[in-house]
Amino acid sequence: GICGEAGTTAKLKEFEIKELGVRGNLSALSLENGKTLADSEHILIVFATNALNTGMVFEDAKHRTRIQNGRTPILLETGRFRAALSNRNAGKFKLYALGIDGKRLAELPLTRSSGTIGIDVDTAAIPNGPALYFELTAK
Repeated sequence: GICGEAGTTAKLKEFEIKELGVRGNLSALSLENGKTLADSEHILIVFATNALNTGMVFEDAKHRTRIQNGRTPILLETGRFRAALSNRNAGKFKLYALGIDGKRLAELPLTRSSGTIGIDVDTAAIPNGPALYFELTAK
């Protein structure tokens, strides 16, 4: 995966970040011991953006000096990402947005073509969302 500014793209061995819509981290990892992303049937995608307490106050827009801690609930910045994953089981996969507790919030659409899974997610549009975690499963 990568950490980057909005607009960042990257082509990794089995995971391509086609668009990072906001500053953040986009990563994919196999949830099966010893299996690569290309062979795994259970993959976790993490899209970590900015998260701040309600009412948190900083000295300036760079957020380097905090003036007030704020309170719950925590506010999660929403954003969009587009990615592609090479996997031998591409035709079998489903994508789910996960809650912070790991429970499935919603099934999300995928595109599939000859060993590649296309993912296009807007976290502001997820029912019961937004979400940080996404489960890709062929099981």
